[in-house]
Amino acid sequence: MRIYLRKYRSSRPWTTLGYVAGMGHGSVVGPSSATSAEVDDAEGLAASLLTDAAARRRPRERRQAARLARLLADPVGRETILALTDEVLRIHDPERAARVYAELAANPTAGSGLGPLDRVAFRAGARLAPLLPGLVVPAVRARVLAEMAGVILPASPRRLHRHIERRRAGRMQLNVNFLGEAVLGEAEAERRLAQIVAALADPQIDYVSVKISAICSQLDVLAFDIEVERIASRLRRLYAAAGATKLVNLDMEEYRDLELTTAVFQKVLDEDPYCSTHAGIVLQAYLPESAAVMEELCRWARQRRAGGGAAIKVRIVKGANLAMETVDAELHGWP
Repeated sequence: MRIYLRKYRSSRPWTTLGYVAGMGHGSVVGPSSATSAEVDDAEGLAASLLTDAAARRRPRERRQAARLARLLADPVGRETILALTDEVLRIHDPERAARVYAELAANPTAGSGLGPLDRVAFRAGARLAPLLPGLVVPAVRARVLAEMAGVILPASPRRLHRHIERRRAGRMQLNVNFLGEAVLGEAEAERRLAQIVAALADPQIDYVSVKISAICSQLDVLAFDIEVERIASRLRRLYAAAGATKLVNLDMEEYRDLELTTAVFQKVLDEDPYCSTHAGIVLQAYLPESAAVMEELCRWARQRRAGGGAAIKVRIVKGANLAMETVDAELHGWP
């Protein structure tokens, strides 16, 4: 299992680079009440954080970012890196992984987005992989993971704790996100849920992100009320594990999960045991519906806060599924 870490520089938990609703009794920062000066301040803060982050990059990090940007900007490069990470790295049998790697490299255009040395190593490795799978496949895995080392880390306790300690020394708060999206079966969903609960029991971890599609399998939006109840039973376990000192952030996956996620978020947090639970949710900026959902969350957060409940955190993200949603819509003939 590997984890994805989002980094936040802050001396105040839960409020950095986020949108906190219901901060004061009867008051809220939101689209319905924000002034132009507050919007300008928020944009200025975001710009200064980006500028500061860029200035702090070391030369090695700049080179790494440039290589990844070059790969992702090239359609063939994207296909190569996705095939390596989604196929070769996920296959545990070295011989089978070597065959897939060799088939990938057999395409004359594969690896075109790589630098000269990596392209030579890519081709040479593909020729040697079927002959020496136990030697070549681990080397390929190590090279790919080295390129992703800035954001993807092994979840072994020792290495994770060492990383967290270094970041905390720099006043960084980490949002820990276990890699892996929708699960296919309830056994896997239960295993994923148990991993997140165990992470929340770790005193070094105080902030996790989770998608409902990762802790409940085969979600059916047509059985909306039934699914809300099923997800709620899992979410209660996470909130109970988080207690009063840790934050569970409900992340977003597909468009179809938007209403389910917000409905179960409000349902559970309205229950007496979780009235004082400070929790977070993500909205994707590419969805037009997110604006209306934000308004509703602000209205609900004001009521919850006025009744003595805790504030909620809303994190606005670009949204990574627009390309997938566009293809899906075109296949079905949807506007």
